[in-house]
Amino acid sequence: MPDQEALLRTALAQAVPESPPVDGLAEWARRYAARARRVRATEVIGLAAALVVGGAVLSGVSGGQVPAPAPVTHLSCAMDSADLPPAPWALSPGWSATVREVLVCADRSPDSVWPGSLPPDEPVANPADLEYLRFEPRDPTTPCPPAPSGPAYRMLVLGVDGDVTVHDNGPLRCNGWPALERYFIAIGDQMSGRWGTVAGDPFPSCPSVLQQDFAEAVQGPPGLPKGVTFTQATACYHPLADPDRLPRSVLTVVRSVLGSQQVTDLGADLASKGSSTRPGGAPRCPPLVRGRVVVHARTTAGTAVSLVQLCATSPEFAVDWNLTDLVTLSPHSLSLLRGALGLP
Repeated sequence: MPDQEALLRTALAQAVPESPPVDGLAEWARRYAARARRVRATEVIGLAAALVVGGAVLSGVSGGQVPAPAPVTHLSCAMDSADLPPAPWALSPGWSATVREVLVCADRSPDSVWPGSLPPDEPVANPADLEYLRFEPRDPTTPCPPAPSGPAYRMLVLGVDGDVTVHDNGPLRCNGWPALERYFIAIGDQMSGRWGTVAGDPFPSCPSVLQQDFAEAVQGPPGLPKGVTFTQATACYHPLADPDRLPRSVLTVVRSVLGSQQVTDLGADLASKGSSTRPGGAPRCPPLVRGRVVVHARTTAGTAVSLVQLCATSPEFAVDWNLTDLVTLSPHSLSLLRGALGLP
C-alpha cells in the first residue's frame, strides 16, 4: 500500500501551485478597466435619458421640466440655511392671514450670545399668538437695556403659500431681545392653552389674554352685586413683555385652582361690597410690568365672572375687562392670590 503521507503531499502540490502564474495579469486588468468605463458611460447616458423622458411625462410638457418640490407645511430648525430670503418687516393687524407659523432657532455657534435654555422646536401657530409677535428694525435712537450684542438666533417665518423666510436677530431692535421676549410669551400662551383643554377638568380655565383689552362698557348695574358668592375660582398669571428684562426661557401661564377655603375667603371679601360702576373709569396708576393676575370664577347662580388686575400697585380689579366696573380687593385677598400663584 503506497505511503498515505506521500500521496497526500502529491495531491496538495497538484491542487495549489506554489507560485501562481502572473503572465498577462496586467493586460487583463487594463482590458477590465476599459470595459468598466464603457459600461458606466452607457449607464449614465441611459439614466440621463430616463430622467429627461420621465421629467417630460411628469410635467406634461415637451420641455421636460422636473416638478417643483412640494411647499413646506410645518417649520423645523432643520430647515434653517444661509440662503433663506429675509422676511418682510411690516406687520399689521391680521398678518396671521398670510403667516402660518413662526419658529425661533438658537444660534449654536461659538460666537453665539444666546442667554438661556434652548427654545422648543415648536413653532407659534395660533392666530392670536402670531398677532402678538413684533419685528421692529434696529433703531439707533431707541434706548435698549444692557444686554449681549451679537448673533443669538434666527426666526423662521412660514407663509401660507409654503415659502420660508427668516429674521436674523442682529438687524432687529435691541439685538432682537424684545422680539424674542414676545415670542417666548406667545409660545408659552399657545402651550398653556393646550394644557387648559384637558378633558375632565371641571374648574375654570385660563384663556389667552394676548388679544384682550380693557373697554368702557355702557353704564349699567354692577357686574358683581353685593352678596354674590363663588362656588369655584381659578387664579391665572399671564406674563407680559418686559422691555428691561433679558428673555431666557418660555413664559407659560400659571394656573392655580383655589381650594374651598380660599374660594370662601375671596367670595366673602367680594360679597361684602361687590363692584361699583364709575363714570370716570379706572384711576391712573403704574402699569403692570411682569405679568397680570386674572381670576375666573363661577357664582352660586352659575354665572361666569372675570376679575382683571389693573395696575402694579393698586388693589382694584376690573370686572370682565370693563374699566367702568371695578372692585377693590382686601389685603387678605391679594395675599391669598399671590400665594396661590407663587408670586412675591
